[in-house]
Amino acid sequence: MRISDLWDTTNVLNLGQRFSANDGYTLGIMTAGQIIAAVTRKDMPYDSAALTPVGQVASGTFLIVTRPDFPANSVVELVAAARAAPGKIILASPGFAATQHFAGELFKLRAEVNLLHVPFRSSPEAINAVLGKHADALFDTVPALIGQVQAGSLKALAVTDKNRFPAVPDVPTVMESGIVPNYDVTSWYGVFGPPGLAPSVVTKLNKTLNEIIADEKVREHLVAAGVVVKGSTAEEFGRLLTDETDRWNAVREAAGIARQ
Repeated sequence: MRISDLWDTTNVLNLGQRFSANDGYTLGIMTAGQIIAAVTRKDMPYDSAALTPVGQVASGTFLIVTRPDFPANSVVELVAAARAAPGKIILASPGFAATQHFAGELFKLRAEVNLLHVPFRSSPEAINAVLGKHADALFDTVPALIGQVQAGSLKALAVTDKNRFPAVPDVPTVMESGIVPNYDVTSWYGVFGPPGLAPSVVTKLNKTLNEIIADEKVREHLVAAGVVVKGSTAEEFGRLLTDETDRWNAVREAAGIARQ
């Protein structure tokens, strides 16, 4: 079975149907998007806490961009503009409860600003909204935005990771601004198995996974895709899933977003 076959049209895994056996031959790819879906949706077809972590594969970051003519050239200036006009600056996203949406919500909470969130149906639609001056700013992945940034069609203000990102080394982090404390958001990718996967199977899978991502050709492919290779133990990945669940649920509650 291909990984792509595990996904339905809303990017939510129907694990009840797909994981009929816990023998280690059926695995899935987990991202922050599934964690956010789990804390925002009432009708999730699976319990994300019951899944078996196998290991992390990579991590990425988000870019905060605006139009070239938008009067903010840094996070400091964006925050100042937002504080001067509460609720007037439109923040686009690729969709309600997308990781990009919640990255923006966390930014609003940490910076203590009121940006008007407008969700679109996809990254291209959100990008076009900013380009067409229907929205002012956008959080999205480096691969989705780097072409427009390099062409000068969009202006990169910051990356959301606590560290600068290799693909855009000249773009500062949000925390470098000095006015948005404890802001560190990454897009991460990892492998998991069904509930009840035997520890011996997890150990073998984790070892194989780390061997695969250590291969130079695999690493080159992942870097070209816009991510940083980052392996882990199963236990480390499990702690990441727990921490991310707690964090994004807290963001949902603090932002006043009701479970749908």
